[in-house]
Amino acid sequence: MSNVIFRYTRRMALAEGVLVDATQGDFAGVSREHVPNHHLAMTTAVFALVERSVESDDSSEFAGVWHDILWMSRVCPVRSLPGGYTFKVGIRVGAQLRWHELKILFHGGDYGEPCATVMLSDDD
Repeated sequence: MSNVIFRYTRRMALAEGVLVDATQGDFAGVSREHVPNHHLAMTTAVFALVERSVESDDSSEFAGVWHDILWMSRVCPVRSLPGGYTFKVGIRVGAQLRWHELKILFHGGDYGEPCATVMLSDDD
């Protein structure tokens, strides 16, 4: 057995901005609706997709784009993964709709609490 020298926790990732807490602010209600009883976060790469969409279209809002992502995560799974699955979602930037393959992973948090993280399909 080896000794753990350093452990990078979910709490640290949220504090440092590597993960965006989707249980707060504009995302909170949508997250509770789609993934109840889990602490939900997204990577900064996914947040950047949401932000680009909102900034490019006056009629888009953070909660609406996040709803679309979580809805598609439920209705359009593509491939099973250990602890989750990939899914495809179309995100509009201006007049252009771009398709992205994302993944959602369900796991225990720093203390074993139920958590989920939405990320790009090639993120770890």
